[in-house]
Amino acid sequence: MKVEGRNGSGARFAALVMMAAAAGLFVTGCGESGSSADPMALAPPNAFGIIHVVTKPVADSVLAELRKQGADLGDAPVDEIQKTAAKAGVMDVFLVPAQSMIPVDAVAIVRSAISPADFAELMKTAGDKPKELKNLGNGRYCPAKKEDGPVMIYGAEASDVPAGVLLFGNRTLLTDEFIKTLGTGKNEKLRAVVKGVRASAPVWLAASLESLPLPLPVKVKSVSGWFDVAGGGDGRVSITFGDEDGAKKVHGQLSGSLDEDVAEFVAMELKGSVVTIAPKGGDLIARLASEMIESQRRAKEVRRMSELKQVGVGIHMYGTEHDDAAPPDIAALDKYLSKPTLARFTSGKFVYRKPAGKLDSLAADAVLAHEALDGATGEVAVLFADGSVKAMSVADLRKLLK
Repeated sequence: MKVEGRNGSGARFAALVMMAAAAGLFVTGCGESGSSADPMALAPPNAFGIIHVVTKPVADSVLAELRKQGADLGDAPVDEIQKTAAKAGVMDVFLVPAQSMIPVDAVAIVRSAISPADFAELMKTAGDKPKELKNLGNGRYCPAKKEDGPVMIYGAEASDVPAGVLLFGNRTLLTDEFIKTLGTGKNEKLRAVVKGVRASAPVWLAASLESLPLPLPVKVKSVSGWFDVAGGGDGRVSITFGDEDGAKKVHGQLSGSLDEDVAEFVAMELKGSVVTIAPKGGDLIARLASEMIESQRRAKEVRRMSELKQVGVGIHMYGTEHDDAAPPDIAALDKYLSKPTLARFTSGKFVYRKPAGKLDSLAADAVLAHEALDGATGEVAVLFADGSVKAMSVADLRKLLK
């Protein structure tokens, strides 16, 4: 998530935390009934990390804050997300060593009443085209058009998975041998890291990284922390390094990269070989929602400016082929514009102002097209005869058009 016009460190920090929150919002197809069961009860023997997400409070908090701040949720299947999150409860994503070049793989282990039909319904409402799950037998499902994609194993149908448990992962990872060993490992290093986590928080993470070959300039032993997204932004992340010099070096780099906005919100402490990052106060979800809405707004602005730029190119290409005459309407540019751009332009969201004279006789600041003014507030995108596109206030554009 990048917020244009601001120091990138704020966006990077927001993106890091939002990934943990979004895990509970957009992967709510897997979850637990919400019981206080030991999350390690079904841990793979070789697990070195876990991300634990209680889906309902995370989904409710994020969606409520986005609505409060006026986010454009568009066609997002909000009702289906909340319904599925309520059925889910808790998701545990275990990190395990991978056999490929990337050293980390993951498997989501869940206790839930969610069926493959529930998950398929969420997939359908989340996309433009209907999506389906293909039944591979013995409780195994995968995307119908991508059999090498992720696999879901539904415990109520699978002979090798306990009823009420769902597994998510790839085929290379979810072998029968791997599944049969679930819950048989002690994972003492991971259990030790989990002890430093407030396990009642909706989102928490823990990882023991001592045995993982990470390409880092300093040795990291473990990472642990929590985000109480439903409780006013409480949270803490602790990174334990292999030595104090490494911790001091990273602490200095992180402290120096924080912009003033983030520094007001985040406290960073160095104690021995441990760097701790925690919010100073305020609502964490509110801050992240604000960052996401601003990023969304900027992305939309870039898109509409780009579309108007395409229209300007199309108008001049039309003129080249028609003795410098302007097109009678935007529909005449069908051979020059992409179908999505043409559809949005002819749907009433934009206005084309056909000039009276030929294109080569127009002043550079003559308006050729702009976003519709009805109901518009703030700024609108405007296309000029010289091909440039600018954002103008509604009031200034009205003056220019007169």
